[in-house]
Amino acid sequence: MLYDAIEILLPDLCSALECTSTEVKPDSLGFLWCEDCSERRYLMEWGKRYGWPALSFGEYALAEGIEMYGTTSLLGDDDRICAMLAAMEEWERTNLEEVA
Repeated sequence: MLYDAIEILLPDLCSALECTSTEVKPDSLGFLWCEDCSERRYLMEWGKRYGWPALSFGEYALAEGIEMYGTTSLLGDDDRICAMLAAMEEWERTNLEEVA
């Protein structure tokens, strides 16, 4: 389903819904991101790296799975993206320190 979204996105435009930048670079999944939307790109790359885990921070939550990460990255508002970045840091502290 998420990869179907790639086909309908406009070529050479940032993948974020409200962004119209044409100076973009692709991520490893095929989405295009501009410099201003680099946090959204990071969310997708991070999710892929760690297996798309569920995250939560404050009033925001992100269910596990690539579709949820894609929906949040493409459509989420800036507050949600910032909350997920904080949740990712907490997830790393909790889960990666346990392995070490």
